[in-house]
Amino acid sequence: MTRFAQQCLFAAAILLLWTGAQASIPARAQGPCGVVDGIAFPIDTTLFQIVQGYAAPSSRHDGRFHTGEDWTGARGATYGTPVQAIARGRVTYSTPGGWGRDRGAVIVEHRMPDGSLWYSMYGHMEESPTILFPPVYACVERGDVIGVIGRVRPAPHLHLEIRNFGPESPGAGYTFTDPTAQGLRNPSKFILNWQAWLHEAHCWHTDLADEGGAHADVLRPDGSLLALDAGRLLALHPNGGVLWRYPLDTALAPVGMISYGETVLVAGAGGALQWWSAAGNGLVEMWQLPHALGGPPLLWNDLLITLTPDGLLIAYGPDRTERWRAPAPPDAQVHVTPRLLAAMSPRGDLVLIGPQGNVIGQAALGAAGDLAPAPDGGFYLRGPADLWHLSPESAWTKLGAAPVVQAGESVLVSLPDGRFYLYSGGPDHVLYAYGPDGSLRWTVLLADLQGKPTVFSDGRALLLADGYGRVRLVGANGGALCNALRLWGWRASTAWVGLGADGILRLHVADQVIGLDWAAFSAGCQ
Repeated sequence: MTRFAQQCLFAAAILLLWTGAQASIPARAQGPCGVVDGIAFPIDTTLFQIVQGYAAPSSRHDGRFHTGEDWTGARGATYGTPVQAIARGRVTYSTPGGWGRDRGAVIVEHRMPDGSLWYSMYGHMEESPTILFPPVYACVERGDVIGVIGRVRPAPHLHLEIRNFGPESPGAGYTFTDPTAQGLRNPSKFILNWQAWLHEAHCWHTDLADEGGAHADVLRPDGSLLALDAGRLLALHPNGGVLWRYPLDTALAPVGMISYGETVLVAGAGGALQWWSAAGNGLVEMWQLPHALGGPPLLWNDLLITLTPDGLLIAYGPDRTERWRAPAPPDAQVHVTPRLLAAMSPRGDLVLIGPQGNVIGQAALGAAGDLAPAPDGGFYLRGPADLWHLSPESAWTKLGAAPVVQAGESVLVSLPDGRFYLYSGGPDHVLYAYGPDGSLRWTVLLADLQGKPTVFSDGRALLLADGYGRVRLVGANGGALCNALRLWGWRASTAWVGLGADGILRLHVADQVIGLDWAAFSAGCQ
């Protein structure tokens, strides 16, 4: 054998060994199919609903925790429904019999823009005469059909998982230990949040611990954001990074937090007040009020206004001395302008108080109303039947008839130029726009909001965000829907919105704060 032939044979052997080694490399080590640039649910969520949620314990499986979400549609209409890939990726597992009598599964690997690698697993699927499972190593795009929902027990449904491990095994679907600690994630939360993170206006996001959401966030002039999170007081840098965290005394039971000069004041239900350095230098001062608190305190000019559980307003000066006391309805919500304080109960009992603590007006509306500041230092009032303007001297001027609203869900907001807006809540979900004289300018339907939203406006656009993470942007002048966003939230979540001098809109929903470029997000409201 010539030297050249020997070299060729050696090269062929090396090539054979290399290709064999490549064949044995796990699927996750192969080249990616591109980076995810969009994400969606695998089925139509307007027709399907979750029948067993993520991490829910199952009595059918000895109390083990569900590792994904089970989705089903209308009775008799789920079996055979096509299932779509949630995002661009590469198939790492595809077996029609992978779950035995519970049918087959497909796993797709997704490379995210932040460099992380995640796997979506679709269980209880079958092939149909026209729809076959994609082959392993195939690249799929968001929306590609990868199978159909199979006929499984106890009824046809799709099992969807998101995880950062196990590209070549469908797993058991249930686990005795915390699935999140194992590397699994809530599928709806993952999809909805990534939809927001892929939005063109997204600047940054920060994950917190408390899924209850914003309790009393404070946006500082320097762009830092202070928040209460799972028993801690923390500050976020203007770019979303965590600046500092301090644990709070578990006995404090915070009911509110307000900006107070160069500090932030955290108030406990038992009347304990704590001033913390906004710069992260720790606890500055503590003070125990002689009474418990029936709600969060607030600053009114230079006075600290507190409300007792039995309905008494007590004002304290900067020197911590009591300045005055005034009656208020029990369980009242307190609103202030520079010239007037209004306390209204859920039953519509209203008390108006001047800066010296003098009661200048009272009313029994018979049902809860809504209040918003008026340019003259008074209030706009949405009563059970009418819209009113209340002057700082407690003169009542009727502006017109009020629309029907849902108790506990309606919101009244106003702008410095006198325009004001009323969101009705369910079941109508209408946003009404009024001129300073109470004339109706326009209305817009916002049917998918749930509960009482938080409303923010810069005078050009109105942003409404509910605790379920639905965000809707409406032009303040004409009512056109300018933009929309969806984060993950649930029935116990709250939302908070604040715009910094840096042009970044901070939105806190559930356990996430997201920063949006306000100019880009509201560009459609020109």
